[in-house]
Amino acid sequence: MESGTGYTSNYIDGKLPQGTHMATILITDDSTFARLALRKIVAKLRPEWTIIESAGPTEAMAKMKQEHVDVVLIDYHMQDVNGLALAAQLRKTRPDDLYVALVTANR
Repeated sequence: MESGTGYTSNYIDGKLPQGTHMATILITDDSTFARLALRKIVAKLRPEWTIIESAGPTEAMAKMKQEHVDVVLIDYHMQDVNGLALAAQLRKTRPDDLYVALVTANR
């Protein structure tokens, strides 16, 4: 565990180790505030990672085509689509090497 964060520094299969690996993370949320908050958290925990953002599913799919994304954080409660449905779509594009996590700040 990293000191003071409560998060483990190793991933299940070791594909994204802490250190020199330059991962790219896509934060997808229709709330500008939520994207900013998630960006700050990721930047603090993994300053070596590239962070890109999208405000919804259409933009997320476009970013996935433009960039090699390693990790996607998706808001579960978006206006246009359920985050779980978007996660399924994104996993179909790269089923073997894309990490997807759903997040929400809604009740």
